[in-house]
This record gives sequence, C-alpha cells and structure tokens, in this order.
Amino acid sequence: MVGKWHLWIYQADWSLADQHRQIVTADSERRYIALAIPRLQETKLSDVDVNPASLETVFRFGEFRLTVGRPDYLDDADERDHYWMVFLPGKQVLSVGPTGVTLGPSDR
Repeated sequence: MVGKWHLWIYQADWSLADQHRQIVTADSERRYIALAIPRLQETKLSDVDVNPASLETVFRFGEFRLTVGRPDYLDDADERDHYWMVFLPGKQVLSVGPTGVTLGPSDR
C-alpha cells in the first residue's frame, strides 16, 4: 500500500538500524528485508538529513535510522540516475542523485 508520501530507493546502498544494531542492508536476504521494512511503514518519518558533499541521506523513522548512500557499482552516473526519490502529495518528487538534490513534478 502506498500512502501520500512514498520513498523509493534505487541504485543505492542502504542500511536500516535501530538504536542498538543494524537490522538489514541492501545486501541482506530478501526474506529479512521483507520482515524489516513493514516496521517503517508503521512509523512516522521524523527527520531527513542530506550530507551535501557525499549525498548520503539519513531518514529517521522514530527509533529507526535508514541510511542511503551512493552505489559503489554505478560507474557512469548521470542526471537520469537517482539514489532515492520521495513522491509527495501534489504530484511533486524530491530526489537525490549524482547531480544533487532536486524537487520537481512527478508523473505518478
């Protein structure tokens, strides 16, 4: 189910942790990811921090921390590539990719 806000992580390294430990990463087995991600769907997004130099982004959902970084396997990234996108109400999309942070219209 997709709410009014929808986070899509694409072509990026990511990890999900709580206050005590790392729970899953992009490289974890799909079954563990499938168990962990619903925890975020039930928790409000409380903060987003984007490092302007590295473009690493930390999304905070209550006690959970979702860290998204540049992929290490994408050699020739361009403006079509996005590490993550947040689809917002009003058909807007906020994204981070090789060209930085952008906000624009969404076709969703």
